[in-house]
Amino acid sequence: MPFSNGLYYYTVHACDDIDTLFLMTTFNLNNGVVIPALAIGTWQSPPGTVANIVEYALVNAGYRHTDDAFAYGNEAEVGQGIAAVIASGAVTRAEIFVTTKVWCRYHSRVSESLALSLELLGLDYIDLLLIHWPVSLNPNGNHRTTPTLPSGARDIDPSGSLIKTWKQFEHIYKTTRKVRAVGVCNCSTS
Repeated sequence: MPFSNGLYYYTVHACDDIDTLFLMTTFNLNNGVVIPALAIGTWQSPPGTVANIVEYALVNAGYRHTDDAFAYGNEAEVGQGIAAVIASGAVTRAEIFVTTKVWCRYHSRVSESLALSLELLGLDYIDLLLIHWPVSLNPNGNHRTTPTLPSGARDIDPSGSLIKTWKQFEHIYKTTRKVRAVGVCNCSTS
């Protein structure tokens, strides 16, 4: 039965098992794309375990949504898990909702970030592409994810603009078939 909280429409399916109920709950994004409410998160997953975790979650635990990010450093393993599931025939790509995020060093290079994530994940498209954090970091900084200044402070890109980043997201969404939906995370409403 569908419900709305004013921002999202979501559907709760009737079932006897509360765990299954949560896995079956979905939301309709504003463009009509349906997103499973729960995702298997991969942040801080130990290297060498992620593919098996993703495979288990999709095949045995009933998850249909993976929450990934370039900054987590494990998109290749996530992709291996997804590929194994699809190859086994247990779940199709269309049944798996993949969310990934553009990291702060790529705010001025969203297409490059998306291409890198697609390559690492071994996918043709992402279901939901998010701006990971609203602060731009130096794209040429001294670290792959968290560049710092000699003082140890974060190397923030003062020319970074969330609006310019968002316009790149909109362009990709409107002109390619590489993403089904775009959005932001870790942003406040103020």
